[in-house]
Amino acid sequence: KAMCLTAMARPRKNPETGVWWDGKIGTWFFVRQEPAQRSSKNRPAGTLETKCYSVTRKETVEMILDNLFPAIVEK
Repeated sequence: KAMCLTAMARPRKNPETGVWWDGKIGTWFFVRQEPAQRSSKNRPAGTLETKCYSVTRKETVEMILDNLFPAIVEK
């Protein structure tokens, strides 16, 4: 099961430009790249595959502190 951390805010209209902002600040997935162990009809062995992994509370908090809060401050 892949975990996705998405920062959301209320959509709002910019009064100066009249453009709507969708409220999405960023999306970060908990995945890693690993080489395939065996060949298949779709790819040879050793090809990098994107694999999901489970995260702990500590990893989630680190992701929030390292990525989410700086993205909010930047926006």
